[in-house]
Amino acid sequence: MRRNKFTATVRPAAIIVLTMFSLNGFAAPQTYEAVAKPVISTTIRFGYNDAFRGVISHVARPGTIVRGPVRNTDDSVADPGDILVQMKTRYRWNAVQEKLANLKSAQANMKSAKANYLRYKVLLRQNATTLETYQSMEANYFSSVGAVEAAENEVELARVMLDCCMFRAPFDAVVDEVYFPAGLCAGELDIVRISQLTPMGIKVKMDRATAAKITSETPIAVYPCNSDKPAGVFHGESYLLPDGIMLKVDNYPLPPAASTEKNGEKIPLCRTATAIPYHYYHSNRPDRLMVPEESLEKDGQGYFVWRGVGQRENQVQGISPVFEVEKVRLVPDDLKTEVNATAFYRILKDPGSLKEFNIVLLKPPADLKERQRVCVRPARYRFMPGDPVKVRIGE
Repeated sequence: MRRNKFTATVRPAAIIVLTMFSLNGFAAPQTYEAVAKPVISTTIRFGYNDAFRGVISHVARPGTIVRGPVRNTDDSVADPGDILVQMKTRYRWNAVQEKLANLKSAQANMKSAKANYLRYKVLLRQNATTLETYQSMEANYFSSVGAVEAAENEVELARVMLDCCMFRAPFDAVVDEVYFPAGLCAGELDIVRISQLTPMGIKVKMDRATAAKITSETPIAVYPCNSDKPAGVFHGESYLLPDGIMLKVDNYPLPPAASTEKNGEKIPLCRTATAIPYHYYHSNRPDRLMVPEESLEKDGQGYFVWRGVGQRENQVQGISPVFEVEKVRLVPDDLKTEVNATAFYRILKDPGSLKEFNIVLLKPPADLKERQRVCVRPARYRFMPGDPVKVRIGE
């Protein structure tokens, strides 16, 4: 009987312990279908509201991965980041020149007013002028000092307005949509929408009671799209949603498809573009080859581009993620055009050995050498917005 009494006494306590454990966490692991959702998504509005609204000349294309700025500890810019939106600058540059001219005029007036003020100050001591005339010269001088300060502020404002012709990515992000690729603005327009890439949010749908049980001690594994290697989360940084919970995971660019090292040497990562033809419509002039301006390099012998050896775009066969490069001498013309409202291309007077749809490097490393191997920069992160993921919660 004692044994039965003891058993009867212990069992309710065990039930209470199990119940408490279930309320504070997951007694058994559960798997959820989830989706990668950016923690921050924002629409960039751009344009001016003064006499001239501006002309958009460049917007990063959809799908482009852009990097945010990097600053030194003194807040100076170490890396300004990638350009999202660019506006034509001629109007704003002319406004700066106009304000500089006004400043020079104000400085000349101040110099003259100061000379008159000092001269009449001496004359007043010699009783060679009236007090009223001296005070008038004094007022003119101090007024000219204020005019110079106002002109300096106008120059600074004009320079700020000129700088605002360019908008760079505020953080590492992917371009989701482009609403206004190019053209004359009509006030502040929705231009482009971007989503932050790191950290990435993972949205898990579940009922509120279950989501509330997740704590900083709950084991959570997030499986990226088409991967069996789990990633952890930033514990304690999750937040509840009306229909579930948002988790945060670290995010980074995927490694290239091939090794970026050879014989212990690092293979540089590069961006590429394509040499394409320019067609003269309704003209007897032959087509001309053109390359992105970012691919043009210059040394003591003239202009050149770095071409991918054995690589060609606009064909069924793909290109290698790692390939050798060679220097191709050419002669650019004075003509350029814009392609897809995203890049300026320079028309070539003499393409040299460059052929149609050859691959060229954009902003190549300064120390690049002939037949050196380069790797195409990866254009995808471990988690991308909208990726389906699996989340395992509990132990």
